Amino acid sequence: MRRYQENINQKKPITFGIFSIVMYLLLDTNILVGFLTDPHERYLIDRLESLLQLEEFQLLVPVTLKNEWQDKRKQELQRIRKNFSEVKQRLSNDSSIDSQLQDELRIVNERADRIEAFLNNGISIELSDAVKIRTSDRKMNNLPPFRSVRSYNDSLIFFSAIEYLKQINEKEYCFVTKDRDFCNPNLKDQFEPDLMEKDLEVFFSLSLEKMIRILVSMGKIKDEQNVTNAEQGITIEVVRRKKMNFLDYLYEVLVVCQKKMRMIPPHIFCKIEPFRISNTRFNYSDYGQYVLHTNNDELIEFFINVEIDEQKFKNEALFPNSDENIRKLKYILEVLNRHLVFVIKKFQANDSVNIRPKNDVVCYCTRCLFSRFDWKQLADENYVSDDDLKLAFVHFQLGFYEKSFRGYYACYERAVQDKNKILAYQLQYTLEWVRFYLKSDKDAQLQVMVDRVKEFNNEKDFFSFASAPAIDREIARFYYEGKVLSHFDKEIGDTLAKIKGHYQSQLRASFSSNSHYMNLSTDYSVFIEFTFSNCLPFTKYSDFLDISKSFTEGTFLSYALNEYQPSRLHEFTEFELATLLRYGNAEQMSKLYANFVRRKIAQEQVDEPFDDLAKNLLENGRELILKLEKEAWEGSLLLYSSYWNLLVILSIVEFREEIIIECFDGIIPFLELLPRRETTRLHLLALFIRKNSKTLGKERLKRLFNVCVNNAELHNEHVFEAFSALPKKGLFDVISSQEEYELLIKYFVEKCSKCNEYHQNVVYFCYFLLDTELGKKLADQLNKNLSEIFDINTYCMAAIYEIIDYRVYFDKCMSLFQKPGNRQKHPFYEMEGPIGFRELNNFMNVVFKYGIQLPDDFVNKLRGISDYYDWLLDMKDFDYSKFNPLWINYYATIYYLKTIFSLEIIRQKVQTFLRTFHQPTLAFYYTQHVLGTKEPATDEL
Repeated sequence: MRRYQENINQKKPITFGIFSIVMYLLLDTNILVGFLTDPHERYLIDRLESLLQLEEFQLLVPVTLKNEWQDKRKQELQRIRKNFSEVKQRLSNDSSIDSQLQDELRIVNERADRIEAFLNNGISIELSDAVKIRTSDRKMNNLPPFRSVRSYNDSLIFFSAIEYLKQINEKEYCFVTKDRDFCNPNLKDQFEPDLMEKDLEVFFSLSLEKMIRILVSMGKIKDEQNVTNAEQGITIEVVRRKKMNFLDYLYEVLVVCQKKMRMIPPHIFCKIEPFRISNTRFNYSDYGQYVLHTNNDELIEFFINVEIDEQKFKNEALFPNSDENIRKLKYILEVLNRHLVFVIKKFQANDSVNIRPKNDVVCYCTRCLFSRFDWKQLADENYVSDDDLKLAFVHFQLGFYEKSFRGYYACYERAVQDKNKILAYQLQYTLEWVRFYLKSDKDAQLQVMVDRVKEFNNEKDFFSFASAPAIDREIARFYYEGKVLSHFDKEIGDTLAKIKGHYQSQLRASFSSNSHYMNLSTDYSVFIEFTFSNCLPFTKYSDFLDISKSFTEGTFLSYALNEYQPSRLHEFTEFELATLLRYGNAEQMSKLYANFVRRKIAQEQVDEPFDDLAKNLLENGRELILKLEKEAWEGSLLLYSSYWNLLVILSIVEFREEIIIECFDGIIPFLELLPRRETTRLHLLALFIRKNSKTLGKERLKRLFNVCVNNAELHNEHVFEAFSALPKKGLFDVISSQEEYELLIKYFVEKCSKCNEYHQNVVYFCYFLLDTELGKKLADQLNKNLSEIFDINTYCMAAIYEIIDYRVYFDKCMSLFQKPGNRQKHPFYEMEGPIGFRELNNFMNVVFKYGIQLPDDFVNKLRGISDYYDWLLDMKDFDYSKFNPLWINYYATIYYLKTIFSLEIIRQKVQTFLRTFHQPTLAFYYTQHVLGTKEPATDEL
């Protein structure tokens, strides 16, 4: 069970609109004492713990309540000691009395500690003078709840909570107490009307269990632990034990399960006997954070007798270490570990055992080769797999869809032949998923298979499981109800929402300690293992990709938490790195990094470095790239997706220098063969250059630069802009040879001979790479071009990058601007008028860079294009009743922002706007340019 660890220091939980994501709960002291003393209510600790962990409830903890609880706890422990002292006097000959006393005290203390944890993690509320006065007044006037002397503290507790709820404008809360002074004297169990507050609805009960039932039935809370296990009394029996010992029984259960499904979803798996048994008071088991919580003592005792690392039995009197027994034990551990069960723990107790062996054996099965990026073997025509189902799955991943379909169909026919009805049912869904990826069905044999799949009736077949074994029914229902993806999507999505809430709460200086990221990583690990173990080919469907994006977002947000949040992710381990490489999204990772992290991410130093996986990917090389492009281009999509993931990870994580250098040689073949469809992601290569230029050194950077120059697909502004900054840092030898210069002119000033397109903007970045003499030569070339055919954008860019003297062509540039006619249709109309005249925007960038005062006749000539341009052309005399602060975001270059925020009236307008509206981009520009931060607000010139 996931333990509730939230600790929110007097802060209101995150809300969406007017609805709180939790229900506020006030428990009277007598309810807490009942958890400790009343045998009929002790189980409610677990129920409450579950709801707190799910964040359905948030406890209100007035300081009076906490103090009173401490006193009650001491009194209860004293009472127990006194009772045992009296018993000891009567039974002086019984030597076990002391032991029984210690056991009882230990149990009570453990239960009290759990209650203490609830209170410590609740919302602490101080006792105010106003509450003291209000309580005293009501006592003097005999107003409710003062029907008895003992209600004074109860009143302080109650009105403290009410005061807090009013301060945060909450609309509803729950109150549970056994004190009937809070009840309506005329209506049993109803709340006292005189204690009701305007605009604050109360849900009142004398029983916590009854309160939970009411709130669940009303939809106010979701008792998900209870819903998931609504059939708590059901234990799924797979094999009748008869006279089998526990080893043979557990082995037979897992053998049968494996034939039906290679990895059973955890919420079903933990119901299977012997992981859950029915002949116990607590007929319940659960899975979370790699821990299987069981109610079966025999299961715990069995594994306590196992040397997990050596995979043998400690006590041979119980189970001899025969070859057969060892074989069964290894199989049991393998299957449980495949279900990501690494610890088995006794439900509601501290007994637990780690069942994950420290196993360094490398597996060479088809799935593991794929996971390690050893794809050359798998794509080879002569490759022979150990497992037809795994091979069909891998063929699907690599884009060999016809092979995949045939492989899955053969597995389906085998399942039908073996009368494995539930496996065949699962493969029906699988074949339908794969069928949609078939490009052609001209092959007669293939067409017969496709037609057979089209005839599948999954709904009809589902109802045929009505009389099937319970495990078959559970698995069939899981597929039929569409939970194969939605179940995991909900689990992971809910956890991501909590991580987002935690991240947002820290922005208000709140503090929280929780296990959200642990839950996220566990749930996502289970999802991936479930997908790959069962060879489910929905990895290219959007739902799978969205779930993976949720994990990625949660990972980066968890790392971006500030250092005072105990639940933050301190470093990327092998798990995060390998998972992001395999299933991440490079675009998303780069954006999350830029928005939330920005500094290099720390990496955990381990014995099995991530670079082994990276080098495996890069060693696939030219042969596989060309093969996939020709025979299965969607497989090459996956290959390049992993390649971009690697490039981003190498850019944002603090690796050892040798890892970057070792990976560099493998990156070049990917770039040299880069297909055009992948050029939209070249800004990720620019990120790699900027972040690793110092490590790569001049020689490698020059090699990479030449690859980019000579490959038309790499002629990208982002890439050459990244190179342009290197000479200033002394990381790049400037270009000094005439041959290299001519190549730049050939490709970037004239029409590119490689791709027959223009890359004029690239030349401005390359200017910084030239030595003085060649730089002057480029300036002369641009001046010559401008004098022959004047182009506004060429002039503006050359002036911004200080390649030419802006004054030479400034007047000529101004003369070319004309106000658009009334009939002229412009595509960029935003903010009540056009703002997208590129030439004018670029020209104003030159004006702001050099601080030029525009002539009145030029301003008047263009006046009236739109409010935006009236403001841009004459900021000082503009009518600011028409000003829209969001204009600032449109073309936010360094020179624009510096000019804009130099005016006091604009600073005031933006400040007023930000007090009312949440606009993070504008707020960032404002803080950078008004509050004096030296960090540049934008990379744009």
